[in-house]
Formats: sequence, structure tokens, C-alpha cells
Amino acid sequence: MDDIEIQERIKKDEGYRPYVYFDTKGIPTGGYGHAFLPHSTIPHEIAEMFFERDYAEAARLYEEFIKKNGLFYLSSTRRGVIINMIFQMGCGGVSGFREMIKALKKKDYEKAADEMLDSQWARNHKARSGRLAKMMRDG
Repeated sequence: MDDIEIQERIKKDEGYRPYVYFDTKGIPTGGYGHAFLPHSTIPHEIAEMFFERDYAEAARLYEEFIKKNGLFYLSSTRRGVIINMIFQMGCGGVSGFREMIKALKKKDYEKAADEMLDSQWARNHKARSGRLAKMMRDG
């Protein structure tokens, strides 16, 4: 049996799952039986693939977010701020910034930035939230 045959046999035995699940030992697993163990390495090219997919999803969710909130006029910089936030905490997390959204609807970017900083997210992510709030202010 050559390596190709062995690989195909393992793939068949493991089965492919396009999501992370807990195996019979409670270990997060995905793909063809790949275990996601703490401190295990992720090859850079795989991380880049994950990032590209995750970014595309964040950009898609941004489009839904602006349609839902009528924020079609945001500058590219402010678009980047919202996509960055969606990337980190999901659309549901960003939707929780109700006062920021109200300020954005009024084009009050100072207030929007203040509301970003008046959050648990900002307290937990000081450097990132500070950079993004400055970008929101400056446009």
C-alpha cells in the first residue's frame, strides 16, 4: 500500500467535517480528524487561509450591518473600523454598541468613538480599541 492509498484510507476512516466538534475524548477536532490542541502549532499558510475566510465573512457581515442600520455613507476608514470590530466580536457583538450606532446615524463620530471606549470591550482591549476609536474620530 503506497502513501496515497494510506492517506485515502485514513480520510475515509476519519470522515471529513467542515466544522470543529468534540471527539470521543472531548478534544476539539475538525477536517479529517485534526485535533486542535492547546499550544499546538498552526502553519502560517493555514493561518493565512483561515484569516482570508474570516475576513471575507466579516466584510459580508459588515454589508448586512450597514443595510440594517442605514449607514451607507461611512468613509473607508470608518468601514475598516467596523469590519475590524466585527472580525473580533462578530456582528452580534458590534450590534450591542447601540449608542455608538445611534451616534453613527447622526454622523457624530466623536460620540461614536466615545461610546466605543465606554465598553467592556475597550477595557479588555485598550490598545486596539484606542486605535480604532481614533480612526473613528479622524475618519
